[in-house]
Amino acid sequence: MKKVKLWEISGAALIVQESTGVYFTNQVCGTACLQRELEGVLIPINNDMVLSDPEHLENQLCSLFPDGSDGLLNEEKADGIDTILQKYPETKGIRVNRSLIHQSVESWIFVIAKETEFGCYSGFGEIKGVLTWQNSD
Repeated sequence: MKKVKLWEISGAALIVQESTGVYFTNQVCGTACLQRELEGVLIPINNDMVLSDPEHLENQLCSLFPDGSDGLLNEEKADGIDTILQKYPETKGIRVNRSLIHQSVESWIFVIAKETEFGCYSGFGEIKGVLTWQNSD
């Protein structure tokens, strides 16, 4: 099995769920350090800002899961993620997949995405996948 480990990823990425023969895996859910994987295509998103910038997408997402949190996603955090995603032109088409909210955890959020004018992907149609970033553990 071909596997790409995203444990040291810098910034956020969208994994488009598709049959590719390549699996992307990340350590997620804060200090629980779960290992999740998904077969698909990896699309880096909103990585043109300096990572130390508090407005960087990854920093904004991490702020919803402070150190010591259980890393689980609830409706309030899902609303927060959707609000954050609407702040950036390239992520406006991405939203939390509410039907999979209980399978989502910190750094592994199931999403639905559509193409937008400023998005960094095209030709996929409606995307079902995972928004991921470096775990805060």
